[in-house]
Amino acid sequence: MARSIKAIYDSLVQEKEQFNSLKALTPNYDKSQDLLENIQSSSKVAEWRLWLWVVAFSQYVLELIFDDFKKEVEEIVSAGTSQNLQWYRARALEFQYGHALELDTKEEKFIYLNKDPNSLIVKNAATDEDSDNISIIMKVAKDGEPLSAVEMDAFKAYMFKIKDAGMRVVYVSSEADRFKIELDVIYDPTVLQADGSLILNPNVKPVELAINDYLTKLPFNGALIINKLVDELQQAEGVIDPDLNEVSAASDQGVYSVVGRSYTPESGYFKFDLDNSVINYIASND
Repeated sequence: MARSIKAIYDSLVQEKEQFNSLKALTPNYDKSQDLLENIQSSSKVAEWRLWLWVVAFSQYVLELIFDDFKKEVEEIVSAGTSQNLQWYRARALEFQYGHALELDTKEEKFIYLNKDPNSLIVKNAATDEDSDNISIIMKVAKDGEPLSAVEMDAFKAYMFKIKDAGMRVVYVSSEADRFKIELDVIYDPTVLQADGSLILNPNVKPVELAINDYLTKLPFNGALIINKLVDELQQAEGVIDPDLNEVSAASDQGVYSVVGRSYTPESGYFKFDLDNSVINYIASND
């Protein structure tokens, strides 16, 4: 930020004071009118006042120019956001189904002329690079379901117009990955019934509720981590000791395979397969 003429003038005077031979030339800060009234003086001090004022004013103008230049550079940098993975994700969430893109001839890029929040059908998006760092893997979904074939065609056409030329994007929008469990639950018989429901509210099964709560907390494309799932089960009402024997997962139309420490869904999100899970409730004798 540009300094005032007075600040620059005073700094010049302070610098001059470092030289003993110039200490006799001690100008005080002038107003411009005072300087003009004394400009004809033959005093050496008056001459120094004039030169210091000229240099201070010139420096002030230069700093103003630097400020304008800095602002212009910052605006250019801000407008030219790097098209990284986060950029692609943000653009996916801006897709307006049913609206045409228009070419902004000034910026040389495609944009929506009008914003229509009701047309934003992509509610979840995640981007990553493939194992060879050649392509971008883009996973998109609506609220708990994939885009339809027609919606996906429109989305791909939208991305084709705004993405970098030559950039290969692999699109994924499919049904949720499924996972099932084999679980032994030692429970408090004063709280839970033999089927895992609450004695006070038979419509609630805390173990199943804990599993679904865990899935709800997962971010889109977040990994299912076995230890964190166990932590969630341990907090379930009436549960004394959950023994998670096995977790298996499968992508849409895929075959179940046993999960090790964690599993990242191919679709970006999960669905708990209760029908194919085995939960054994064992009453505690303690």
